[in-house]
Amino acid sequence: MKKVLISLLLVFVVSFSLVAQEVNDEKKRDDYTLIAADDPTINSFSDKYNSPFRTNHFYFDPFQVFGGVFQVGYEKDADNVSFTLFVSGILRERSWNNAYRAGLGGEIQVRFHQYNFVKIKKIDPQKATYNHIVYFAPFFKYQNVNDKYTETEWVPDPNNPWGGGNQVIVEHNNLVTSYAGGIIFGMKMILMKKMVLDFYAGGGLKISDVIGDLNAYNGLWSLGYSGVMPKLGFQLGANF
Repeated sequence: MKKVLISLLLVFVVSFSLVAQEVNDEKKRDDYTLIAADDPTINSFSDKYNSPFRTNHFYFDPFQVFGGVFQVGYEKDADNVSFTLFVSGILRERSWNNAYRAGLGGEIQVRFHQYNFVKIKKIDPQKATYNHIVYFAPFFKYQNVNDKYTETEWVPDPNNPWGGGNQVIVEHNNLVTSYAGGIIFGMKMILMKKMVLDFYAGGGLKISDVIGDLNAYNGLWSLGYSGVMPKLGFQLGANF
């Protein structure tokens, strides 16, 4: 008997939850409408719904700081395209091999919005809850970096017939200028009107001009790498 009562109670709870969820979903459908900002029947979701989404975005990349890079960016939205500029400063020092790396970089992205997913409250269009933009963008990046470090190397002694030599400290001084371009795909998530998350992935081609020790730059993630490269990004930001 207890098992039957427990089973009936579980059925009642599950049924009540499903009904409540259905009512809640129906209420949400009544309160909100979902529109695409690139719908050809409207020029701008902001004009039609009087929704005050901000079109200026300031970005900061928190992860590159761990690699000795400080990067900030600015993006300006137009109708279905936005223009983004990133600038970065590079400074890294290591005491154990007297390593020192310093430089500057810049990047331009032209973002073409493919879909703009907006949630707007019918009864109060001013309270748009979020805005998600899917985009693709060509990019061009420039970087100029001075890289110095020391290494201990074995130098053979030509005057020693027994093949002896000495350990000497060799200083490497490299100037690396790189150019990169390609395509990225990403999403920009505007939250609570004032915050923005931006992340993307893609790839392109990188060409580096290295003045110095070329043998020190032969890996995909190395400073002076030339060739096809992946590109990933994640930024936090504010809207104004």
